[in-house]
Amino acid sequence: MSIRVESIKLKNVRGVDELSVDFTGGRNLGLVGPNGCGKSTVLSAIRLQLTGNAMQGSTIQKMIRRVGSEQADESWIEGRYRLHDGRLMTLETDLAGGGRKLTCGDESITGSRAVLGWIQERLGLDTASITRFSFIQQGQMQSLLFESRADRQTAFLKLTGLDWLEKSRDELAGLIKKLGEVPDYRDEMDRLSAQIESQKQEWHQKEKSRQELEQRLGGIDLEQAQQTIRLSEAALEARAKRDHLKDQKEHLEQRLARVRATSTSSIERYQQVKSALDKLQAEHGDAAAVQEALEELNQQEMAHSQRKSLQSQIDQLKARDPGQPVQEPQEPQQVDEQPYQEQVDQAQRAFDKSDQEHEAARSALSVLDESSVLAVDIRVEAHPGPSYIYRAEGNQTQGDLPAIQQAFTQTVQNLADPDTISRRRAEMVEREKQTGRDRKRAQISLRKAQDDLSQVRSNNLARQRQYQKDLSEAQKHNAQVQAARQHIEQSLADLQAKLDQLPAVEFNLERKQLLSNTLQQLQSLEYEHRQLSGQVVDLSSQLNEAKSEWQQVQESFEQAERVVAEAPTDSQVEKARREVETHRKLRSDLEAARSTMDYMASQLKRLRDSHEEMTQWQQRAESKRRFKDKVTRLRELLHRDQLPAEMIDQYSRALAAAANEYLPRLGAEFRIDLDGGEFEAVWPDGSRYPASLLSGGEACRWCVSFIWSVHALFASSFGLLTMDEPTYGLDSDGIETMAESLRTMSGDGQTQMILTTHHDEIAGACDEAIDLSSKKIDKLSRAEVQS
Repeated sequence: MSIRVESIKLKNVRGVDELSVDFTGGRNLGLVGPNGCGKSTVLSAIRLQLTGNAMQGSTIQKMIRRVGSEQADESWIEGRYRLHDGRLMTLETDLAGGGRKLTCGDESITGSRAVLGWIQERLGLDTASITRFSFIQQGQMQSLLFESRADRQTAFLKLTGLDWLEKSRDELAGLIKKLGEVPDYRDEMDRLSAQIESQKQEWHQKEKSRQELEQRLGGIDLEQAQQTIRLSEAALEARAKRDHLKDQKEHLEQRLARVRATSTSSIERYQQVKSALDKLQAEHGDAAAVQEALEELNQQEMAHSQRKSLQSQIDQLKARDPGQPVQEPQEPQQVDEQPYQEQVDQAQRAFDKSDQEHEAARSALSVLDESSVLAVDIRVEAHPGPSYIYRAEGNQTQGDLPAIQQAFTQTVQNLADPDTISRRRAEMVEREKQTGRDRKRAQISLRKAQDDLSQVRSNNLARQRQYQKDLSEAQKHNAQVQAARQHIEQSLADLQAKLDQLPAVEFNLERKQLLSNTLQQLQSLEYEHRQLSGQVVDLSSQLNEAKSEWQQVQESFEQAERVVAEAPTDSQVEKARREVETHRKLRSDLEAARSTMDYMASQLKRLRDSHEEMTQWQQRAESKRRFKDKVTRLRELLHRDQLPAEMIDQYSRALAAAANEYLPRLGAEFRIDLDGGEFEAVWPDGSRYPASLLSGGEACRWCVSFIWSVHALFASSFGLLTMDEPTYGLDSDGIETMAESLRTMSGDGQTQMILTTHHDEIAGACDEAIDLSSKKIDKLSRAEVQS
């Protein structure tokens, strides 16, 4: 499926700012112009759109135009291509944004992979084949001239697309190495089968033993034996309980005796406490009366204490000293600022004067440096006589007019005298330095006077602030002293009023102590009376509980005696125990047998699962072995039959035959022969030597013939061939011959050929020459190029 380029537009691609090229003027098209005008850029742009790859040594990012270190924000390629079925295909490639869009009729596709896949499907070639067979660079053909057979073979494989054979052979070797040794699982499967059979036999034996145990268990009356053992154990428990209850009966009898004795003692103690309490109440009354008398004494004590406290507070206030008021400070005397201000003004005037003198000296020196002419103040004064006074450069001359004119002439001569100018300049420089030093000293004096004035103002302000602070503190202290005195007087009056309101009472401390002791005795006797009453009740309750517990123990003792009397004999108990022990042992053996059988069943299942898994592994190993055999046979086929070498030899002979048809048309005197896998140049006189020894012009013809041959063999259906500077290394005769050959090839009309050149002969051989000078498109006819 063929394709033809109709137009290409570039924006900020490599060195091209903006460019548009039309390729509808013929089949063979030549791009002409000086270096840097964008010829190779146009070919690289076409290749990038159709294959996704730029020319060798370039990338998409490198194709974006740069100005200095800045990259263009907008960079794109737009191409229009005519397909074999007449449809127009438009490709838009955004280099800066990375987007790609294809439009063909009603179809619209976006995305790099989708666009390249659509092109491969319609043209029948992948991008690698299009790159190798239509965008062939001359340097690729030069690689076939290598002296090393291995390098030449590698270059030939890459050029013809047969390098996949070598890669496949290496990949097959790596795959065989990765597969390694395939294990054989037959022995493991036989071992597992034997284990499964052994496990089955052992399981049957265990099953037989289990059945025998069940038969033996059926001959034992376990219920009767267990009933006999239970009766015997109950009798043993009754004996132990009887002995324990006997001891408990004795203990309860002793406890009853102790409780009765304690109860009698508690009743006697209760009666004694009751009589003591009655006696104390008869003497002093009950506890409530004693408490009332104590409260009355407490009130008298509280009133007495309040009077003493108020009198103590009055004495403390009378002894309190609130302090004495202080005298207010005198207002400070301020330092007069006027003398310091006058010093500042005087220093400012001195500084201004020195500054003016310094500026005048600098200006005079600047004028002298700029104009190289002395600035002299010349004055002439008329006096009666007639007489004149002439002053210039600090000199004075008095006389008549001729004398004045002579002095003026002398002054003018001095102005033009270089020595005078140099001397005056040195004086002016010294004066400028001196005035600068005077200005600096005046500035220092001014700053010092300003600092003195600032210091005086600061000291005056500080004295005033300190005075205000001392005055405020004195006034505050005096106010506090006055407030304290008023507070003391008011507090004394209040305390005296409270003291006058309190009644005068007599307080008897001995009576209070006696009443307090009596109240404690009453409360102690009442508490002891209540405790003894509680003890009497508790002891009665304990006595009743002990009697009830003794009765229960007596009944349990009698029941234990009956159980002991009904117990079986020792021989009966021993026989029953033997039967139970035998039953327990048989039951344990039966459980162990069942557990063993379950374990054997699980082992058997595990072995069967392992056998099935091993069968799957064997099937996989067999499949892997067959795959490895196929890969090994394929690799042996590539090595044994030398398939790559045969294909290389076949394609080499086809390329040599096709190149021999093109070489005479290019003006070559030799032909190509294949000897032992190496290309040789054969001359008419029969001499031959390796193609790597061809001269530059001969090698150029070789490369062009091979470019056409490769395209004719592999991509003639694609219909597009590009060549970048195909005449590199040719002399003028070779260029004319190449031009004539292009002219004859252009008549074939099957392939669109786009080439770049600097030679007018080559451009004239094309159907149309496109001049890219100054980034402008000028179409030149073949006649115009030849003229």
